[in-house]
Amino acid sequence: KSIDRVKARLVAAGFQELAERPRAPITVPSLWIEPAPTPSLGWDQSVATLAIVRDGRLDEVVLSREKERLALAINSFSTPPGGVTAPLIDVGNGGSPNDYAGTDVQGAVVIGTAGMGQLFTQAVVNRGALGVVSTAKGPAYLDPSPDLLQWGSIAYDEAHKSFGFRATPRAAGTFKAATSAGPATVRVQIVTSFARKPERTLAAEIPGAVAPGERIVIAAHVQEPGANDNASGAATNMELARALVQAHDDRDLWLNPACSGNAFRHQAARSRSCG
Repeated sequence: KSIDRVKARLVAAGFQELAERPRAPITVPSLWIEPAPTPSLGWDQSVATLAIVRDGRLDEVVLSREKERLALAINSFSTPPGGVTAPLIDVGNGGSPNDYAGTDVQGAVVIGTAGMGQLFTQAVVNRGALGVVSTAKGPAYLDPSPDLLQWGSIAYDEAHKSFGFRATPRAAGTFKAATSAGPATVRVQIVTSFARKPERTLAAEIPGAVAPGERIVIAAHVQEPGANDNASGAATNMELARALVQAHDDRDLWLNPACSGNAFRHQAARSRSCG
């Protein structure tokens, strides 16, 4: 959908839409969509809720798709209909076998400060945990907001069919308080889907006037869901294309306002030259 929305804005800005990559040099600003040579596995979510079970009270929803769009890790599997209830066990960091000494996490949801990948491997793959919650700090360039998080992913794993969540600092504090007060229980409801489809790249080209055989490539990827990884880059590239279509450039200008990393590498390999 992102690629289709960007394409529509560029067509409205003056790019001519082509059915496929042109075989001959173009003479007017043009765009087209190219599929990568092989399909890739896509993932999407429609329900993602992690709540603390409170005796005699309503569940306290701490993380959800509605509030934190990116809390659920990419490649998480669905829970059974109605969700699952499991102990929430804090293992400290959770990235080392020593963090699990004397602690049985099989069938539990494990929370730790380690990165998503380390936590998933140690808790789920090696010890049979149901899923994980990573409270790892985000990169330093993110604003220090208690409600901000960076998206994460786990390995695609059909054997375990597990899940992972990234917690905001506020959510991490809520979970920490719950586990510190005594045995804690969480309810997890997840609905996700997988599909194997071709990766698509939107290419927009403005022909050069003086040196059309020399190509400048500007690209932004869209296969990851973060606002700064990389929706902002794709939006900036789109606006560059809209502005530059009105200008006359010396060299051929190739813009990929919306592409995946794999698809862009395929594009670059086919390009005559780039800089």
